[in-house]
Amino acid sequence: IYTLQQEDFSIFNKEWYLGADPFAADPVLDTYNGKIDNLTVWSRVLTDKQVEALYLQFTEPKFKRRDVMPDSLTVMSWNTWGGGIREGRFVGVQRVVEIIRESGADIVSLQESFGTGPMLADNLGFYLYQRSEGLCVLSRFPLGQTYDIYRRRVSGAVTVELPENNKLLFCPVYLSYLPNIGPYIMSGSAHPDSIVLREMETRGAEMRYVVWELQTLVDREDNVPLILAGDFNSGSHLDWTEENKDIHYGLAIEYPTTLALQKAGFIDSYRQLYPDVKAFPGHTWSPRFREVLQDRVNFIFYNGSKLEPSWSAVIDTHPLGFPSDHGAVVSSFKWKK
Repeated sequence: IYTLQQEDFSIFNKEWYLGADPFAADPVLDTYNGKIDNLTVWSRVLTDKQVEALYLQFTEPKFKRRDVMPDSLTVMSWNTWGGGIREGRFVGVQRVVEIIRESGADIVSLQESFGTGPMLADNLGFYLYQRSEGLCVLSRFPLGQTYDIYRRRVSGAVTVELPENNKLLFCPVYLSYLPNIGPYIMSGSAHPDSIVLREMETRGAEMRYVVWELQTLVDREDNVPLILAGDFNSGSHLDWTEENKDIHYGLAIEYPTTLALQKAGFIDSYRQLYPDVKAFPGHTWSPRFREVLQDRVNFIFYNGSKLEPSWSAVIDTHPLGFPSDHGAVVSSFKWKK
């Protein structure tokens, strides 16, 4: 079921492609291999119940809805590298499904999903929030109101409707991949101040805007916890410290992305549980490219007294070949009632 956002949409004066735009960058990838028995166009937005009723006409629900609030919530953040298809257009997506399912994740922030979000949601039986082509959220629980946080390519927010009238605000994030400062750091001639200045040109500024807009939600939604999960494409000031300069090219860096979140009251779930950086580096970049700067660039931050992290891990292997160049970070939270 597609939502067409053009306000002046008319079926009579516009070309409309389902599945395969002949001018797509990769028509083979976009090819729809099937037949459409039935086509209906609505001139309004359907309610959640109407969408569910239409869906259930053709498939059985893969998961039963939970009526009782679980004791814990497991969250994953993963950049799937172009939708996870590098290992194959179909087997790659299937491996992504297997990894998510095996992790036990209830809510997933996906970056670089690029068209695979609906397929993953369908395979998992999850709800889908598609913020932009590459940024989406998969959820075992129903999704409610959405919020246009900053730019759609960078971030968004959605309410997760949990059992027993509980709610969670969930914010997926995908910060700019430029500038690539990895080679500069590895050169041995980098200076912390110049790194911070370059970070502030893109990622640092993006995160500040995200935090500013999220703060309004945090203030308005009293007692509703918030989880921010995504690919920052930069390291953490909690890792690149004076105590750990010997494993970081002699550098201590106050990365502005993670620092902005900490100042706003957010907590890094992985580093809170495992403060020893040398024993638990938590590198998510890159299990595929070992010659590049190895760093922890994917994060799950949280804000709110109802959440307490119980364990966290990085997943970067699959028996038949890992489908991404980023490891997935997973954190499980106890829900305090």
